[in-house]
Amino acid sequence: MADFRTAYSKLIQDVWANPGKKDQIQQDPDLLKVYGFDTIPKSVAFTDAYSGATATGYDEQLKSWDRNKDGDITLFIPPQPTVTPGGTAGAAAKDVSVCCCCCPCCTCT
Repeated sequence: MADFRTAYSKLIQDVWANPGKKDQIQQDPDLLKVYGFDTIPKSVAFTDAYSGATATGYDEQLKSWDRNKDGDITLFIPPQPTVTPGGTAGAAAKDVSVCCCCCPCCTCT
């Protein structure tokens, strides 16, 4: 795998765009190769990155992947941003730029 961060980012983006993709990957973990993962776990589970008492960030995901990449892995998916490009939250926000990023270094940590 060239870069875990890149593969993980592609996975997050696709899961956001195609919610059924999680079920497909759970049934066939080899689908992770499409995103650039070269080591494929025996089984995959997904969970919300913010489902626990604290958020699970990129560093925790990377450590989990390194420990379990050949076995059973849980992939943490952050919630999809709800901000729309150019959108505003009200009259006072009209002078505020809105930015959204799908890279785990920005959304998961």
